[in-house]
Amino acid sequence: MLAVRHGVENQFHPARNPHLIEDAQQILLDGGFAEPQFDSDSTVGQANAALFVLPSELEGLSLALLDAMAAGVCVLTSDIPENNEVVDGAGFTFRRGDQADLERMLDLLIHNPELRRQSAARERQRIQGQYLWPEIARSIEKAYYNVLGWSPSEHAPSEQTQIRSAVR
Repeated sequence: MLAVRHGVENQFHPARNPHLIEDAQQILLDGGFAEPQFDSDSTVGQANAALFVLPSELEGLSLALLDAMAAGVCVLTSDIPENNEVVDGAGFTFRRGDQADLERMLDLLIHNPELRRQSAARERQRIQGQYLWPEIARSIEKAYYNVLGWSPSEHAPSEQTQIRSAVR
């Protein structure tokens, strides 16, 4: 399965470009895949997807992209800075707004399952190493301590405070 996430105003939205659906279906059928799923909701069944496509023109850090990478799904995104930061060296990008480049990358990835598998493994490692919330929280906490000129051991909550918080 190919999962394609799109925004309402995205130039790759199926309603605005029905020929993209036909092109994607032909590439997928040639590669032995089922029909693509176009979805504007991040709840699309990513874990079963062979490829996750995020053709964003403008977006912040995409939780759907992080979810797909964490699920071990090969990702293909537009090359906007927010996506590049997440997928650099792990996933794949195409030139934003360039249909021919999108089709070229789809064709490459659909016909190369080993390339998708290797990418998915790198993506999962990236998520585990850089995007897990406990580590992010510790990193933010450390940054606050540095800005305030404090050391964590001096201002850590007392054992009594931690126990009271846990009881509540």
